[in-house]
Amino acid sequence: LFDNEEFSSDYINRYADLSNTIFSCDFMIGHLDSLINIIAPEMPQQIERWGGDMADWEENVNELRDYILERCSDEFVEGMEDCYDVEALNVTIIIEGDGEVELNSIDLVPGNSPWTGIYYSGLPISVSANSNGNAYNFYWEIIEGDVVLDDPSDPELFFNLTSAVTIVAHFEECLSVETQDIAGPTVV
Repeated sequence: LFDNEEFSSDYINRYADLSNTIFSCDFMIGHLDSLINIIAPEMPQQIERWGGDMADWEENVNELRDYILERCSDEFVEGMEDCYDVEALNVTIIIEGDGEVELNSIDLVPGNSPWTGIYYSGLPISVSANSNGNAYNFYWEIIEGDVVLDDPSDPELFFNLTSAVTIVAHFEECLSVETQDIAGPTVV
């Protein structure tokens, strides 16, 4: 399958999407902590019925936490670079205004802007913008990197990553005027 260039690109980009979201250290440690908060109050009954002790359980939880933190280290990124002959580069998306951006398979909203993730050189990146209403002007702005925009107002953006890039998605509200305030030709 890796002889197929499209499959290889999709595979590495999907890995990057997951590494920047549900496999990120922040998400996985937060999820582990939320599970611990649910399970910890039940542990005394578990131990009473099935044996063991709280210290062993806490040690096992710490081993799991250490495994997650080790997996999130820079060694994983370096492994991707070595294995697939790619370079890790930052992609930053800034959302200005009331809209959303989809980067490959990741949905980004203004509340998590600016957003930065690690992607890999030489691979196609897909970015699309969607306004949260019908009354918006939209355009892209590249403030870092060598992405060339054929049409900055096209909400669909495709490029091969060759350097770190920072992209701003501008969603500007159109002004509306009440219809009774619009002057038309005078009728005689």
